[in-house]
Parts: sequence; C-alpha cells; structure tokens
Amino acid sequence: MDDKDINNYIDEIYNLLGGSVSREEIKKIFESWLKFQYSPKTIKEKILQKYSSMRNSKISEIKEEMNSINLIGKILSIKENEKDGKKFYLGLIGDETGVIPFLLPGNYRLNQGDVIKIKNGYVKSFNDVLRIYVGKSGSVEKLNNIDIKVSRQPSTFYTIDKLKTGMKNIEIRGRVINVKISDIKSKLIYRGVIADSTGGIHFTSFGVELKENSNYKISNVTVRDFKGKPDLTINENSSVEIVKEDIDIFLKKASMDEALEKNLSYAPLEGIVVEVLDSTGIVAKCPRCGMVLKGRECPVHGEVDPVNDIMAKVIFDDGSLASSMFIESEGIEKLLSKKKDEIMKEILKTPGIPVLKEELEENILMKPFETYCKIIKKDSNRIIIYPYIFRFILEKDLDELENSLRGEL
Repeated sequence: MDDKDINNYIDEIYNLLGGSVSREEIKKIFESWLKFQYSPKTIKEKILQKYSSMRNSKISEIKEEMNSINLIGKILSIKENEKDGKKFYLGLIGDETGVIPFLLPGNYRLNQGDVIKIKNGYVKSFNDVLRIYVGKSGSVEKLNNIDIKVSRQPSTFYTIDKLKTGMKNIEIRGRVINVKISDIKSKLIYRGVIADSTGGIHFTSFGVELKENSNYKISNVTVRDFKGKPDLTINENSSVEIVKEDIDIFLKKASMDEALEKNLSYAPLEGIVVEVLDSTGIVAKCPRCGMVLKGRECPVHGEVDPVNDIMAKVIFDDGSLASSMFIESEGIEKLLSKKKDEIMKEILKTPGIPVLKEELEENILMKPFETYCKIIKKDSNRIIIYPYIFRFILEKDLDELENSLRGEL
C-alpha cells in the first residue's frame, strides 16, 4: 500500500471524526496496525470504534445494537406520548444519508424542523425497524442557526405477489378485505388481509388504523415472518393514505388446484356451492382464540367457558377441485342480510329443524359467485377455504363459468 492510499484513508477517517483527532495521531495508529497485516478497511473501523465517543455518526452507518452514538439530524416528524406517567417523543430524524425513527425523553422542548444533536444514544430494533434511543446516560441538544438537507430514500413499489419475508422500505397499493382489532397493553393493533390484483397478504398494523373495504397506498413498510408466512408490518413510521381509485382484487382469479400447487394463502376464486352440510348451525367457540370446540376443551387454552356462534360448512366447486368452505358469522350475515343474534334466535325457536342450512340453500346453492378467500393447505391434495367477500355473478358471465365447470375450456 503506497503513501497516497494511506493518506486517502487518513483523510477519510479525519473527516468522519470531524477533526476531533489530528491527522498525525490517525496516521501513527494506522501505520502501526498495517504492520500486523490488518486490511485498511478493518483498521479504519477499529479507529472509528476507538474514537466513537468523539465522532458524529451518519444515519447510513447505523446498525442494530450500536451504542455510544452521537448523531446530528433534522426532526422530520414528532409526536408526544405518555406511559406510566413519563412523557417521551416518537418521530423521525434525518440527515444527508438517510432517515431513522427515534424515541427521546420528554424533558426537552422539541418541534418538527429542529436540528438536534443526540449524544450517547443507542440503537435497537422495534417491529423489525431500527430505532435510535436516548437513555439516562444520553442527552439531546438543540442546534440553532444550522440546517441539514435530508436525503429520504424513496420506498420501492411492489405488487403483492412479489413480496417476500425480509423486504424493507417497500410501497404497495391494495384494498383491505378483512381487519380485526385487538388491544394489547392499551395499544390498538389491527390485523387482517390486504390485496391487489396479483394476490393478498396478511398485515399487522401497530397503532395505525386501517378500515375494511378501503383502498390504500402504504409506504415504508417491512415484510416479516408471522407464523411461517409473510406479514406486512405497518407502524407509526409508515405512510398510510387512502386512494380514490378502485383496486380490482378479482382481476387475476386463481383456481383451487393452482392454489394447492402454489401454496397460496389468499386468492380470489370463482365457482358454486354444490352442498350445504348438516353441520351448519350453532357452534361452540373458545372465547379467547375463536377456535371451534368439541365440549369445553380448547387445544390452545385448555378448559374454557364456550361462547355460541354460527358457522356454515359447505362444499365449494370451481371446476378444478371441490373443497370444504367454512363461512363465519360475518359472512353469513352478509349473505342473508340478517344479524347474527336474529339468526340464532330463529335456530333456537325450532330445535331439530336445520333452519340455517335451509335458508342458505335457498340463497346460495348452485348460484355462481366469486369470493376472496383465506386458503389453508391440509395435505398434498386438499385445502380448506374461509371466504371474506362474496360477489354473485351476473347473468352475462354465466356461460363462461358453466363451460369452465364442465371442463370445456
């Protein structure tokens, strides 16, 4: 390595340390480590680590579990929260190399647009996103008469069929077709399914409300693993906006044999109900997880006090395969235009008579419809489907469907 290369590294390290260490000192350390045959890159990292308390890091350099970080950045967004009587700030900070979320103590007067210096901060991952924190040993200083040009790396747009576990800073457009809300430690979590014309994916949204049947553009989100499947993770650092244009989630329909072959989790299907089974009616469920019970024993939560619900079990045929379809109470309410309580009263008034089965037969049996479903693969040639949306097919579409069901296409 010649003198020119050495001087280039020394200049780079000197600049990264903000001039807090002299070039002579850096050169002395650099040349001594070279004698031990360390690579220039390794030597640079060792010197920066040695003087980490004296230098300001750039956001692009930040990695998980880093400590003793000094950082100068501009507050891009900020909101004040409180927990257990302690106030704190959540937001985004940026510099010319990137953007990162932060959690700072609430004993400072901070606003959007302020340029601040974080001293002795640390980094941890929260919901698969790196975040910078300031603890008791750290501090925040507001810098006046300084501005920073922030570089925000734009999210990369993907259709849902291209999403894979581990992707970060992505953007999608889709329609929420199912959502359920849970309250964990006084924080609302929204879980459900969002779909576009290419497919569907489960999402988990931490504190950011998503509404069923609304179309969204969502940016700065991550795909993580949830129970062995990809899960779109949305948090306070994500950008979520409603879009006016309709997103056609039925544009690219799948067949059940395709769903089986490709191991699809969610897909739009088209077919008919050929049978409503006798097991349709009132079922006992676990009050905690919603699992259908036999007796009072839940496989997950042990002995529980069951709650009554309604469920329909039907056989659905799309011409490629026939499969069991379980229709939950929400779906039954939509199909019959009745509330669950009203349906349950009708069933209990006439014990021994399959009221729900007969009414569903009258409304859906042999009537073609398209449905967006959750698909569970049971084995190599069997699936079970749980529909979210039903849409009956108009007369003009029947010929094509009938030919498909007969295997003529």
